[in-house]
Amino acid sequence: MNELLTQDTSYGTPVTLTAAISGNNYCGGTLVYFLDGGFEIGFATAVQTSYLPETPVCTATLAPNAYTSAFTLGAHDLQVDGYSFVLVVNPLTTAMTSLQATPPSPTFGQTLTLSATVSPSTATGNVTFYGHNFAMGNPVALNGEIASFSTSTLYTGTHLLTATYGGDTNDASSTSSTVSVYVGAATTTTADVGSQPLHARQHRDSHGHRNTRRCHRDRLIPGRRDLAGNRLSGQWSRDLRYLHPIRRQPRRAPAAPSGRRSAAPVTGQDSRARSL
Repeated sequence: MNELLTQDTSYGTPVTLTAAISGNNYCGGTLVYFLDGGFEIGFATAVQTSYLPETPVCTATLAPNAYTSAFTLGAHDLQVDGYSFVLVVNPLTTAMTSLQATPPSPTFGQTLTLSATVSPSTATGNVTFYGHNFAMGNPVALNGEIASFSTSTLYTGTHLLTATYGGDTNDASSTSSTVSVYVGAATTTTADVGSQPLHARQHRDSHGHRNTRRCHRDRLIPGRRDLAGNRLSGQWSRDLRYLHPIRRQPRRAPAAPSGRRSAAPVTGQDSRARSL
């Protein structure tokens, strides 16, 4: 039975690989090759540790070298003397990710900003934002310890949002707790013109006066008056665009000829007396 005696390690830590080989044949002094995914990473000479003729046991130790001192993160499929083993290289620390939504209850069409905070502050890499376990966009690079994502296309209803930090060489990936965001329907404002009096719904000029008659600016209308009450005659003002209704003036008695006095108005009694 063969086994890999080396335990899982952390990134950046030099690794010493030790394999125990047992079989029915003498194994001392033989060369043992170590492979990672089919690629040779070194070899070592086997040393006899058990001299039982039925089950001789040898150990082969591969000292740290340029390759084993820079194992990448993740699982490595190692092969020793035809047998496969798994070596897992872990990050040094586990990152913590938190998620915040602003505003917490937006309306439809309003911009929602998601901010993910990753600790420790030395963490680098990207954060991916998810809605209902589907990526909402491309990964966002950390700026310091914060990554932000904005959207205004969420439909009305409840959305379950998370943020996942992808990790780096020193920090393991992590996912934030789920944040529930409710997107409400857009609000509309309707003017209540039905409750306003009729004159309030009429057109008004720049002074707030109601316009009851509108004329062309260059058109001369005899007998009309401007807003100040002056009679329009001759030339039409370009600044005057709106007119008020014409007010009827009381008739005046005709002027008496010079040298004569006008007769006094005849009353009803005098007219009846003259007729007699």
